[in-house]
This record gives sequence, structure tokens and C-alpha cells, in this order.
Amino acid sequence: MGNERADRRTRLVRHSRGMTAAAALLAAGGVLLAGCTASHSSPPRKQGAIARPGQLSVTGQGGSGAVPSSFSQAILNESGPSTLTIDELNNASQLLTQRCMQAKHLVFYPLILPAAAQPHSLFYPLYGSLAQRRANGYGIYAASLHQVQSGQSTGSSTTEDKYRRSMSKAQQASYDRALFGPASARRNLALAGGLPVNVPVGGCAGQVNRELYGSPANAAQVTSGASMLSLYFMRAVEQEPQYQQAMSNWSRCMSGQGYHDPNPYTAYNALSQKMATAGPTHSVRKLEISVAVADFQCAVKTGLVTRINRTQDDVMRHFGASFEGVLLRQVSLTEAALRRARALVPGLAGK
Repeated sequence: MGNERADRRTRLVRHSRGMTAAAALLAAGGVLLAGCTASHSSPPRKQGAIARPGQLSVTGQGGSGAVPSSFSQAILNESGPSTLTIDELNNASQLLTQRCMQAKHLVFYPLILPAAAQPHSLFYPLYGSLAQRRANGYGIYAASLHQVQSGQSTGSSTTEDKYRRSMSKAQQASYDRALFGPASARRNLALAGGLPVNVPVGGCAGQVNRELYGSPANAAQVTSGASMLSLYFMRAVEQEPQYQQAMSNWSRCMSGQGYHDPNPYTAYNALSQKMATAGPTHSVRKLEISVAVADFQCAVKTGLVTRINRTQDDVMRHFGASFEGVLLRQVSLTEAALRRARALVPGLAGK
């Protein structure tokens, strides 16, 4: 496909991970966006391939519109090494929390994210090839089937959620104090852009934040800061006339094939929701392949990938210069946390 080179850097879609209660909190280091509740899903995430996993070194960058380093770009796009690193840090946080709770003679069920090699329905896939789309669609069916076959939860409740619900209110209160500390053991902080967050400094969550990130403030920046930077970046991209025109052209092409979606991520998310509701059924798989093939054909016909990449590059030059200091700090904190995670939890990368 002529768009393969451009396709490596394109992130067209957002899809949120459906975690609940303590699992959602622990996956994000116990960080709560101010005004949110524990039942809200964690920040949306996307897939791409800006750089190879593990390519985390920061290259020297000048200001004045310089394109950010590979990992900084990955943070803005929530793709490639950024996505894989956050998954790895989540797994470390979960396992360290389990270790802490066991030391208190309590049970904790970690939510371990699947290895990168496994199909993953939480990410909108790269366009790849038409043959791949005809064989596997977006990969949603394969990911759902893998979850069922491996015994992973496909609904909103995790094993940890179910365990907590089995407790009495008094038991839950005692358990939560061990996990998060007393209600007074939380701190209000502000991320880049002024976004307020509420971070636990007590209990096992606070202990893990210090072990893994160095401080609760660093934990908030690593786990929530990247998603917020990405959100600001994509909002800027979506406001560009070139982006809007590209999506309009794609949508018009899809309408000609009988599908009425304003953009690729709406089509993908609708199918993902159908699969989550119905499970990995052949009828939904057939629909997934049909939509995915039409999406691919319309992307080629309208030059969608090239147009979106051009827009993202233009916006990234301005955005990268404006947020250069924040991006460099984000990369530095993330690299440091990953080093600690791999030292504290041997074999982490293979989990």
C-alpha cells in the first residue's frame, strides 16, 4: 500500500478501557481526576507504531517548532512505546499492590494487561493491508475470542471488583483503608494544563506510587499526564479544516457502501461495543470484516492516512514547541518509572 510509510505514524481513533472501581484506580496509580468517581473508565488510549517498544531515549530538541523526539511523539499519539510502557507500568503497579496487600494478610487480585503480542481490541489497528482486513477485520473478534479462551473477563467487572462486592460494608471499608489509606490520605494536585487530580498517599496505593514513581505527584504525571497531553493534541488536530475535510470525504465514501459513520473510530467503537455485548459471535465477526474492508478501501480512495499525517505533523510542530518542557519531563519520569518497575518485578516485560 502506498500509504504504508505515512500509516506508521497515524493515530485516528480513541477507545476507552472499561475498568471499574479499585481496578481502574490501581491501573492509574490510584489517581482520580477531580470530580470523577471510581467507576469511570481510565483515559482513552490508541495504537500506532511511532517507534519500536523500548526506544525511550530522549533526543536533544530545540524549540521554535522542532518536531518532538520519537517517544514524545508517541506520548502525544498514545502509541507505540508509550502504549506498551504504560501497560507494563500498570502490570508492575498491580503486582506490587498485590505484594503489599499480602504483607497485610489481605487478598488482592491484580489486573494484568495482555502481552503486546496478543490481539487487543482496545486499540484501533493500523491500516496494514487489505488482505489483513479481509482475513481478520479490525482484530476485535480475535481479541474477544482470546479473552474468552484465556478466562479473562470480557465485561466491566474484574475479579477484584467481584471480590470487593462479596464483602460486607464494614469489610469493604477496612479493605479500602488498607488499599488507599484513610480519606484524609489523599492530595489534590494539578497536571500540565491545570487539570486537577486527586492522588492517594496512604495505604498500598500510596506505597506503590512512591516505590514505582518516586512520589504521588510523579505517579499522577506519568499515569494521567500523557493521556491529557494526547487529548489536547488530538483536539487541536480535530479542529484543523484539513482533518475535518479528510473525515468528511471518508464518511461520504462509506455512505456509498451502506455504512453511515462520521469517522473510522466511530465505526470501530460501535463494532467493539457489539462484540462486548454479544461476545465473539460469527455474525458480528462477519459485520466487522465487512466494515473494516470498506473502511480500508475508503481510506485508500480518499487518501485519508496521508492527509491526516500531514495535519498531525503540522500541528505537532507547534504543539511540541509549546509543550516541550512538559514532554521532556513526561519522558524522563516515564523512563525512570520503567527502570524501577523492571528492577522491582523481575520478568515484567514478558508478563
